[in-house]
Amino acid sequence: MLRENLKLGIGLFNSSVRREFVTEQVTSPPGITPDVRSFSGRNSKVDLFHISSGLAGEFGKRQKVLFGGAFDIVIANARIDDSYTVFYDGGVAGQVSSGEVRTQTGFGFQLKAGIQWVPIPKVRIGLSIASPSYVFALLERSATHYNQAPPAGTAYDENDPNRQLAEGSESRGGRGGWWGIDPGNIRFGVAYVGSWGWVEGDLVYNWRLREDELRLNFRGFINGRVGAAFRVSKSIKLGLGAFTDFSQVDELARLPLATQDIDFFGVHLGVLYSTHEVHPDKQSVEEEEGVGFSIAVGLRYAFGRGDTLGLLVPAQYDPSNIINNPVPTKVHEIGITFAAKVAF
Repeated sequence: MLRENLKLGIGLFNSSVRREFVTEQVTSPPGITPDVRSFSGRNSKVDLFHISSGLAGEFGKRQKVLFGGAFDIVIANARIDDSYTVFYDGGVAGQVSSGEVRTQTGFGFQLKAGIQWVPIPKVRIGLSIASPSYVFALLERSATHYNQAPPAGTAYDENDPNRQLAEGSESRGGRGGWWGIDPGNIRFGVAYVGSWGWVEGDLVYNWRLREDELRLNFRGFINGRVGAAFRVSKSIKLGLGAFTDFSQVDELARLPLATQDIDFFGVHLGVLYSTHEVHPDKQSVEEEEGVGFSIAVGLRYAFGRGDTLGLLVPAQYDPSNIINNPVPTKVHEIGITFAAKVAF
């Protein structure tokens, strides 16, 4: 506490998202030669670390106004594994396989600010804004492999693009620039607070500020969220809610984030355990005596529709005509969220 009603806070936050998507598809009807079978997959993992420092305060007695702002140092790490294999008659009539492992680590910052108004004791109205996470330095590393094997007995011709071939590559390096990797947002919310808990609704406008040779892209989209938290006991809260999670494609393909164009609609359920009372009308953990510990576990289900990973494979062995072909798909996603906090 710097002075009455003005506080300085420092924190370290981490968010991690891991997705795995694997498909198996027979691309020719049974009984037709050659029988074509293809396998493709993508695994992705994204970690964002925030080292945050901020100020928060309040003024007014009856109609309180709370305000705050923060500056975050951001470290982002992403990894994507892509691969596909195509067999013609189990490989006798030809075989093709390709794969790539790509990692990127970025260093940047993010700015945040918000204000909350309490017009009457049980109502909260809030507005906040957060910039995208701007990355100004990027370390990259990738490794690839590729091989193709024509049908047995095929004459070798070095000018034939579909000849016997095996190759691989590895690269690493760094570069500077400006990339908005984590979407910025403007959030407007209203909450009703009671002794039993609270219920709230939010509208969130997200945007990803991009640059392509200094041409900026502000195109955004709106998501909605509604949820409630119920007081089971002083230490336990039960939460549930519904949300939309509309995607935004990384148009420049600079970073392996937002690599799928899928819009989700979902619900979530969670349980919070805390050694101190968690409630908007209660003292914060920092103002109470002793060390505070909180742990939360959540379950998320979402249904999504959109375009995702796909290949267009020719009916005969012809590696030069295998192309990426995103396909419409439906996705059922189940996620588990775990969070822990220690405050003193």
